[in-house]
This record gives sequence, C-alpha cells and structure tokens, in this order.
Amino acid sequence: MALVSVQRSPSPTKSDDESSYLFDSCDNLSVHSFRRRHSDAHRSLSDVYFTVKGTAVILSHPDQAGLHHRSCSDDTELKRHLQLMLNIVHPRDTMSRVVRLQSIAENLIRYLAVIENMNENGHRSVALFGFDHIGNSVTIGLIVPIINSTKVRLDGDGGIVVENFTDMFFFKPVSIQAMWSIFQYVHKELAVIHTSKTSNETVWPNEYLNFMTEDDSIRGLWLISLAEEAQAGDIKPAGHQEVVLERASASKEVHTETLMRRELRQIMQSVDLEEVTSSDIRERLEEKVGFVVKPYKEFIDREMLVIMGQLDKPSRIFDYLYLGTEWNASNWDELKGNRVGYILNITKEVDNFYPNQFVYKKIWVSDEATTELLIHWQKTFKFIKKAKDNGSVVLVHCKKGISRSSSTVIAYIMKEYGWPLNAALSHVKKRRNCITPNEGFMEQLQTFDGILQASKNRHSAVFNSSSISKSKIIATSITTSDTHLKACWL
Repeated sequence: MALVSVQRSPSPTKSDDESSYLFDSCDNLSVHSFRRRHSDAHRSLSDVYFTVKGTAVILSHPDQAGLHHRSCSDDTELKRHLQLMLNIVHPRDTMSRVVRLQSIAENLIRYLAVIENMNENGHRSVALFGFDHIGNSVTIGLIVPIINSTKVRLDGDGGIVVENFTDMFFFKPVSIQAMWSIFQYVHKELAVIHTSKTSNETVWPNEYLNFMTEDDSIRGLWLISLAEEAQAGDIKPAGHQEVVLERASASKEVHTETLMRRELRQIMQSVDLEEVTSSDIRERLEEKVGFVVKPYKEFIDREMLVIMGQLDKPSRIFDYLYLGTEWNASNWDELKGNRVGYILNITKEVDNFYPNQFVYKKIWVSDEATTELLIHWQKTFKFIKKAKDNGSVVLVHCKKGISRSSSTVIAYIMKEYGWPLNAALSHVKKRRNCITPNEGFMEQLQTFDGILQASKNRHSAVFNSSSISKSKIIATSITTSDTHLKACWL
C-alpha cells in the first residue's frame, strides 16, 4: 500500500494564478501543481492516488498538507505507468481508478482505467479506457463509454464482461481485489445513470482517438477473452441446463454449496486478495472440498461477490463505532457520510490518509499470531471512549477488517460494557460475519477476559475469601507478562 502523487502534464495558461500552485513534495524536483476541483476554474497538475498491487484509486479529497509526512514510491512501476497514462488524459478529465490486467502478450502491459469527464454544462460522462504499455510508450487500445445500455457481469473465470449493445468486452484483472474494485465501480456508476432522467449518450471520448494504438495486432487483443476455448461455454446465464445436469440432486447440491460457501469464506479471509486470482481461489477450494468445482463457477462468483461486498463496507458495531478496511479509511465521502471524526489505524502498512481532517491514533502492529496486541488495548480503549464521549463516530480499521481491528473492537466492548468474551465476539460477528481474529489474538482476548473478570470479582460487593481464592486462581493462571498487566490498568 502506498500514497503517490502523480504530476499532470498540461501547461498552465496565462490566466493561471501563481497563488493556486502548490509544491508537490513527492517529487525530488520543485514540481508545481494546483489542486483539481470540478467547480474550480483551474485543473490540478497533480493527483494523489491510493495504490495497492495492480490497483490505483484517486483520493477524492487529497489532504495536500499531509503529503510530506508520507513516503512516496517514485521508483515503483505502477507510479511510472500512472504518469504515462496521465500524460494522455486531458486536464479537465479525471482518471479515477486504474487496475492492471493479466498479461496476454510478451512485453505488453495493459491497464483498464476509469476516465471521468465534466463538461462546461456540468454534464458528467464516464468511460473505460484500455491502455497499452510497451517500454516507455503508452497508447489507448480501447474506449468503452458507460451508458444506459451498458451491462456488467463476471465471466466465471476471474474476469468481468462489459456489454454495450451488441459489443462484448472481456477484462481479466491481476487479482481478486483489482477485479472487485472495477466491478463494483461500474455497478455503482450504472446505478447513478439509471436513476438519472437525463441521457448520458456522449461523443466526449472521441477526443482521444488520436491516441489510439496504431498496431492492429495490439488493438485486436482487446477483443480476445483470456478464457480458454474449452471454458468458453461456461460464460452463460445462471441456471443453464448443462450445469443443472452435472449436479446429482437438489439435496446434494444444497449440501455441496453449503460446504463450498464455508470453505470459500475461510479461504478468502486467510489470503491476500491483492495477490491471488480467482483461479488461485478455486484451486485452494478444490483442495479443501476434495472435488472439481468447475461446474460451480457461477455459484463461486456469486459467493465471492457477497464476501467482497462484506469486506468493502464498514460494519456498524454501535452507532458511534464502525469496523472496516483500509479502503474504508481512504473513502472520504463514506467517512463524512458516516460522521466519522476519529480513526483508529491498527496496521503497520496502511497510512493515515487525512491527518488534517480527522483525529488519528495508529498502532503499529502486524497480523501475526505472535504480535503483542493486548498491551495496546488500554490506549485503544481510551481513544474509542473519547470519540464516544465527544459525541463523534470512530472507525477502527486494519487492512481487511478481519483480525487486528476486530480483536481490538472486541476488547473494547468487553471492558466498556462488562461483557464476557463470548458475548462481545458474538455481537461483532453478527454485525460483521467475516471477522476472524487469529489464534494469537484469540488467546490474548481470553487473557484479557480473565483480567477483566478478576477485576470485577475484586470490586464485587459479595467479595469474600472464597472469591478471593477464585480470583487468585484466575490471576495466576493467566500466562502473560508483567508488561501486559501494567498496560491494563483496570
């Protein structure tokens, strides 16, 4: 994960006010830039992106003043490619999202980008651009406007299918996270279009025709699906007769899908979604269930969407407490929509995106069973409690909102409400069923539960010699260091 600032290429006009320029601290040279705002007369000469492997998402509200605190990856391949693509994009247009596609030819790197346009009348248009990178040059191989008639679906093999009238385009991102990023964006964009009463038919992308790839053999690759010919028949609507005939019986099908659903959830919670593809997931699933899952591709795709959707949205644990992911922490509109004022970052690898806009606390820990998380729970408790007492909302996040952050939220609930571990875990699980604290964190939660129960007994009105003995047994049975106990002033 990285935050990168990429320079825009257009030359400023004579009307550009010198005061509208800002220093871009992510570049070694004194590169001047001014911030993009659709409502402004001037267009930014730099954009800030939140990047993970194969994916870049523009920050809708870049906290420019905080950029100098963040490490920049000037030498990364993704940033270099973003720069080359932005050199083509018109100053008034926004490249809001980019995903890398799986390789289809040697020495050719391809990206699928979302380009947004706002014309002088305030009319917004969106299109998918396919970029071809060969060496240090980049051209456009494909432009697909997102319009009322556009449809999007999964292809059953780790990619997405976009249809415009009679045209069909196949895109296969390099990872599940990249696939989900572009898939859910197009879905949201179509929802906006369908609720709008104005037509969004546009000739705007035609302005980019001069940048189209001249090599017909390269442009032709955008019309080829990566799916193997033997699998082409799998790209069919759910419920196709051939799929039905492959399944023995309705009862067996229910049992099989229940088994796959459980194993699939565990697999997706345990892997890095920025590194694995749908094929990797299916291979792991076959190892778990012990049979070929090819006939169930459509079912697997649907379940993956459900799981990714759960990971994509922050979960409301209480009115003042949300549990989520790094993506939630970077989503300005979502944060403001949920009235978030405090952000608790339980990671080593994720930046604080808006240090001048929210109150932050960062706990520098990794998601490993050996990580000492218990020693931080007094600090995290006070931070969450402060947000609650101030009438604000706090987002607690790690990378995927599964282990580190969920363990911290469970620990907070145990102390704040006096709930035992099972009750706190059940409450959080009910509101975010993808959580799975790792083995080490579960042991620390059990230790913390023992500490809280011992403290409760010590202050109980019915405290007596018998309860003293029980309390001592609990206290002495807790296998934890003095540091742990000192950190948990109760």
